[in-house]
Amino acid sequence: MQTDPPEPAASSVLNAPPVVMILANVVPVVGVFFFDWDAFDVVFLYWLENVVIGVFSVLKIVMASGSFADMADFGPMRWKRKSLPPAVKAGLDQSLANTKLPSGAKLFMVPFFIVHYGFFTFIHGMFVIFLFKMDWSSPGADPFDMMRSAFDFSSWILWVALGSLVVEHGRSFWVDYIGSGRYRTTSPVVQMFSPYGRIVVMHLAIMAGGFLLVLFQLPRLVVVVLIALKVGFELRTGRWNEARPSFASNQ
Repeated sequence: MQTDPPEPAASSVLNAPPVVMILANVVPVVGVFFFDWDAFDVVFLYWLENVVIGVFSVLKIVMASGSFADMADFGPMRWKRKSLPPAVKAGLDQSLANTKLPSGAKLFMVPFFIVHYGFFTFIHGMFVIFLFKMDWSSPGADPFDMMRSAFDFSSWILWVALGSLVVEHGRSFWVDYIGSGRYRTTSPVVQMFSPYGRIVVMHLAIMAGGFLLVLFQLPRLVVVVLIALKVGFELRTGRWNEARPSFASNQ
């Protein structure tokens, strides 16, 4: 007699992610209070986090082996399904559930993701430099020199802060994505586009807030508000929860 497979051992840890994520973001608060961090330091750290996200996104694309079923609840497809008649919706869902990425397609997808995500991240980094480090009083200022100077990792607390974010994203990948079996039910296409929603919404808000802090010369400790907004956004959206059930598993 066939029995249901046991729950993965990782599932017992699924209540921990919010705590891990909050602890990882405590380090920048320490930087503000004890190491004179300003808005640029915090925004630059979270820009570096985008690089970390990109690396783990590549691993997620490589490991993803599910059908296109989860695309039914992803991006524009989710809104399109709501307007379809029930019969058409059922046919579309069945078609997605029976479709998988062709063998070998990842050989194209992974380099494509690295190129367009890398370009996106580079442009984002340039905006950070322009907004926070560009000396507008000096017409001859070279933004590339300023970007190189921004990579001065002489402060060990920056290494600690970045390391804590690497650990947090590594935990999410290993426990929530691999340990829960999520990689078996998600499409590589969904994983390829999933980082962008977080980056566009959250980082635009952080950059705008940081720019206002610099523009109006608000107290340095107000930077903590940016960190709190970032943590609140991730708590609200549940970014850590890679173990959420796919559409197909609900049928």
